[in-house]
Amino acid sequence: MAELILGPLLRYVGETEATVWVETDSPCTVEILGREEPTFTVEEHHYALVRIEGLEAAGFHEYEVSLDGEKRWPEPDSDLPPSVIRTLDRDKPIDVCFGSCRVALPHDGPYVETKDDHEEGKEFDALRVLAREMIDGEHSK
Repeated sequence: MAELILGPLLRYVGETEATVWVETDSPCTVEILGREEPTFTVEEHHYALVRIEGLEAAGFHEYEVSLDGEKRWPEPDSDLPPSVIRTLDRDKPIDVCFGSCRVALPHDGPYVETKDDHEEGKEFDALRVLAREMIDGEHSK
């Protein structure tokens, strides 16, 4: 039975379409919002890009991820809100956030105010902080 390794990750969003990326531990079919794509393999890693078309413009679309028909995301008993795709509204400004791969404290790591408070100079990743703010704030709907 296939499992998620990484993702889901929203790779693209437009007014009526979006693309979601995942990595799985074995070949499978990935389903999101009724759209299915088989994984492809590169160097023994299994990926899928699921293109979702026909979404309502300026919409708020909650979704789950299934692998070979079995729900894998969100994780059971998660206290996080549902994953969503918010399609673009051409009458509103766009907020953009990006990051890169780097070493940071794990989500269950010790709380630190700054990198000077940690012996290895680590602190929470800015995207983690933004995600927590989005869960608790105005971005959740």
